[in-house]
Amino acid sequence: MNENIDINKIKSAFQLVNTSIVSLNVDNTFYDYNERDSGKRQIDVGFIVKETAIEEETKQHLGILDLKVHIVCHFDDDRHLDLNMILRGVFSAPVEMEEDQFNIMLEQNGCASLYSVARGTIASITSQMFTCGCIIVPMVNFIKFHELIEESEESTQE
Repeated sequence: MNENIDINKIKSAFQLVNTSIVSLNVDNTFYDYNERDSGKRQIDVGFIVKETAIEEETKQHLGILDLKVHIVCHFDDDRHLDLNMILRGVFSAPVEMEEDQFNIMLEQNGCASLYSVARGTIASITSQMFTCGCIIVPMVNFIKFHELIEESEESTQE
């Protein structure tokens, strides 16, 4: 077994300060949910950097990031679920971090951090919506996510 290590020795300079649900819209006709039922399921994710600034008092970069998660389920018996959630996160890093590096971390690490929170939130919310079952959104690779965005932006510029 590995030795325990004091977390302060390995703590990242980039930190999630807080989160909040900015928007949650649900249209649901499910009584219970079973992942094995036949039908269409789609989950889309996107983000917007709302603001970045340097807080002079604390000498910290601050960034506000909104993560959007949209889930659509349509089953063969006309049951449907449409869930839209925007989760906002506030992130910080020491002012010594280069601004470009902070922005990259905000977009990549920030999205990954908020998505982890969104996964738990969606599982909890949907467990309250159904008499049985809940929606567990899959883990995703946000490096691949940003690569796909860059490819899409490059192809639209051509």
